[in-house]
Amino acid sequence: MLSELLAMTALTAAFATATPREDLAARARVLGLPHADRIAADALPGARLVPGGVDTVGASRLGGDPDLSPGMKWPTCRGKKTSFLAQIPLADLARIEPGTVPADGTLVVFAGLIPGDDGVTQMEQSQGRVGRATCVLVRTLRGTLVRRTTPKRVPKLRSRPVRLVPTLTVPASEFAKERYGLTDKQVYNKYWRLEYEAAAGTLGREPDELPIHQLLGWPSPVQYPPLFGCGNTFPKDPTHRLLLQMAFDERLNFAIGDGGSLYLTGRPADLRAGRFDRLCSEFQQG
Repeated sequence: MLSELLAMTALTAAFATATPREDLAARARVLGLPHADRIAADALPGARLVPGGVDTVGASRLGGDPDLSPGMKWPTCRGKKTSFLAQIPLADLARIEPGTVPADGTLVVFAGLIPGDDGVTQMEQSQGRVGRATCVLVRTLRGTLVRRTTPKRVPKLRSRPVRLVPTLTVPASEFAKERYGLTDKQVYNKYWRLEYEAAAGTLGREPDELPIHQLLGWPSPVQYPPLFGCGNTFPKDPTHRLLLQMAFDERLNFAIGDGGSLYLTGRPADLRAGRFDRLCSEFQQG
């Protein structure tokens, strides 16, 4: 109980010191970008999932063995047992941007994985609604949780307890060019740097070359912004918000194609109501 209270206190303090919008605007000006104040106003709070969390039942974790409700059947898709990807207490997620998601329960994500010849698991590269169409399964668990051993012959990621590091993310460069009237040179030489520094939480310095696993905020797309529903691309305005992004991570034993990422997105109303069965799952690779 004490460790959980300390973790909650630390998380609350961390989000109280997230990047101020004025700092983001100042960095945009240093980079020579126009409309710095508008860029900062459009920024969305998110959080990176980085190593360093506590390995307790119900805590945030990528890979390893999941914490599930007692008696819960292991999630399957098309007759096959799926692999555990991530679990996040919704109370932690809700602190990123209050009101975006419910604050009760634990979000767990499973997916069909395929063992690779090089020892790194691969995911099926399909897109659509979570569930049978994509074999990406999302559940909300409430009440008591217990650590469950992954069944034999089910591909398993390495266990990584994670902590949430607050970030203030900016729209993807695909949006920025038209939104802020940027030239190609400004996008690829300046805005892209601001975008990556903001996502990594390292304004003003070179980000670590680490995979960006992220909750909420603007996504970091491999190809195009995955914010237009299940398989739709580039209508006039985004219809969805990012819930979770997981990137290629060899140390986690997680891979999607050639340096790809998994994105789970939902309509804002569905996220607020906790209707995670309506999420869209999308894969992008380099």
